[in-house]
Amino acid sequence: AGRVPPVDVRWGEDDHGVTVSGCVAGAGALEPRATGMAPGAQLYWTSWVPDPWTAMERLHDEHGVTIVNNSWNTKPGWWLDTLSWHGDLWAFGYYHERADAADALVRDTDLLVLFSGGDKRQMSFLGPHAHGDQNGSEDGLSHEDLHPPNPLYPSIAGAAVAKNVLTVGGTTKDDEINTFSSFGPTDDGRVKPDLVAVGLDVLTTAAADGYVATNGTSISSAVVAGVAALLTDYSRRRHGSDPSSSVLKALLIHSTRDLGDPGPDFQSGFGIADAELAARVLDAAVFDGDWFRATPRRPGRRLGPTTTGGKSAGSPRIATSPGDEMRSLVIEEVLDHGESATFVLPVMNGDDEFRATLVWHDPPGPVLVNDLDLSVVAPDGRVVRPFVLDPDRPFMAATAGVNNRDNVEQIRVHGPMAGRWRILVEGTAVADGPQGLALIASAGEGNRAPERLFEGDLVIDEFFVTGDGLS
Repeated sequence: AGRVPPVDVRWGEDDHGVTVSGCVAGAGALEPRATGMAPGAQLYWTSWVPDPWTAMERLHDEHGVTIVNNSWNTKPGWWLDTLSWHGDLWAFGYYHERADAADALVRDTDLLVLFSGGDKRQMSFLGPHAHGDQNGSEDGLSHEDLHPPNPLYPSIAGAAVAKNVLTVGGTTKDDEINTFSSFGPTDDGRVKPDLVAVGLDVLTTAAADGYVATNGTSISSAVVAGVAALLTDYSRRRHGSDPSSSVLKALLIHSTRDLGDPGPDFQSGFGIADAELAARVLDAAVFDGDWFRATPRRPGRRLGPTTTGGKSAGSPRIATSPGDEMRSLVIEEVLDHGESATFVLPVMNGDDEFRATLVWHDPPGPVLVNDLDLSVVAPDGRVVRPFVLDPDRPFMAATAGVNNRDNVEQIRVHGPMAGRWRILVEGTAVADGPQGLALIASAGEGNRAPERLFEGDLVIDEFFVTGDGLS
């Protein structure tokens, strides 16, 4: 229907590209159950070889693309499609040159760049096989040497290790981590994947006007890319402007639902993507931090979307919102070394949870270059620190502390006391500044995870249930 214009296409369509595209924006014209997440989105079809980063930058500069989904990566470990062994185990968690290029692209263009986390966990093969490199080239010989299965921790590689991209792992439809979905941490101990989404038995488009049920984190990443498109469209209609990529990344992470222990982990990141909660946070958002700013703003700093007339989008609603509605604050700030900014968000009696999420696009490099720190002060003076994971004990639950590894920090407080909660962001060590950041804070009834209704053995958690015997 004219929604997929080609840009520098060097070969014909392939099945993988068609299935992934359908998850993002399939219209469901012949099969409504295969409708994509954002069926009205505009897609651009291009060939990534030889330089994907220039291709993405061109799509951004010449065609106004704001979201790029990447369901491809390097080939470390076993590649069972061709029974070949690529690279070695050192590649897992390693900050590859593609990760450096991805971080530079996001920082330079403000694109939201998504990467599938990979399907490399628990993969092994015994028997004759070829050898190849991480770029996919194979030697064409038959080898019978032994290689161990890919490790549980870490099993993420290539550009999915990058700091500024949104890395997506895969779940089943029962919110369980797929057996093949790759785990973090990165070599420097950062949380990857960032979040997860369904990636098993997903009905989507296939070549030649067909449909197919397919699996993989490639599908999970495409699902989240479609959610990002929905939120961008909603921001345009609700607030009159696109969210920046740092705000969009923060919003997707901020609104996740926990899987397992509270807080992030190296299996599911910060949790499973929740499009409805993200939209509720966006709906209630005040973008002008001056409404709840506790410190003066430096002149010339960028604010988020505003309505006509220069007034903050949604600000009158926040000022009068009752306790049973969500209140949220979306801030874009710039800090240099040693600077800080403080904001205040009111919490009402009966609010289920207080959340704060900080995201910034760090300069390229295998470790954190600019270290920002998030903390919250409760009305009684208690200081709350963000989640921290120990990469040396990857199975352990997150604790609270000072995070000097990740460029995503989050605080969650269940059953918060009513009163004024102070949110502090500090430029603890900004080596390449000034550093832009996105901060989202929210409180209210809307933070409760959606409840499921049970009727016998049927779990009703979809928009509709069909009676054709196929779903």
